[in-house]
Amino acid sequence: MFRQDQVLEKTRVVVEKVKYMVNTLGVKPESFLIITFSTKAADELKERLIDGNIPASDVQKMHISTIHSFCLDILEKTGTVGLDVVADDGKLGLFIKKHISDLGFDNEFYLRGNYWIGKVIEKYDDFSKFNVDTEGLVEYLEKTFPVDKEYVEFVHKYMEENDGEFPIDDANDKVFKESYKNAKYIQMAKSYPIYLELLEKENSIDYNQMQIKSLEKMNEGYMPPIPIS
Repeated sequence: MFRQDQVLEKTRVVVEKVKYMVNTLGVKPESFLIITFSTKAADELKERLIDGNIPASDVQKMHISTIHSFCLDILEKTGTVGLDVVADDGKLGLFIKKHISDLGFDNEFYLRGNYWIGKVIEKYDDFSKFNVDTEGLVEYLEKTFPVDKEYVEFVHKYMEENDGEFPIDDANDKVFKESYKNAKYIQMAKSYPIYLELLEKENSIDYNQMQIKSLEKMNEGYMPPIPIS
């Protein structure tokens, strides 16, 4: 996380470089693509460029936006329209809760409480960013962090006898406690491909997939026009 003074310095450097390129080197404003990570930062950058003696008409010719707006525009211009962006943790959490059974989080894999929903979001984020081989990860986790058979039998029996209620995690048994956690992390890896399929099925997308799919479009030969309206 950058400190405020670091953010201001980075913005100042970008502004000075753009000013030099436009005012001294004569680079055309419409050739600029400047990506930020927030709408606020994009708006501030535009204001500072105008304050830096670049005409507002020239700043408007530049493409200055968030990375996500840029990617969404690419997807829309290549035929993927009407996407429901499930980006923040709140929307992602609701999406996961909606599909909790589809994702296999039941019986010994049951997720109790928002803490575990947050862990699912965190792991899905890691799987996307680092292009994780989740099939290989599942194999590794099942061998290295197994789920005890007695624990599985205990959970199934308890839930059958208690109208599907998951047993409270207050057991003192170390093996049961480890199995409780291991089961969930194994299912997170197993369920990730299902999560991607569900996004596709519902014409939804998260921020990571937005960037991945945009890169795929460009690798296929699509060149986004500058500026993008």
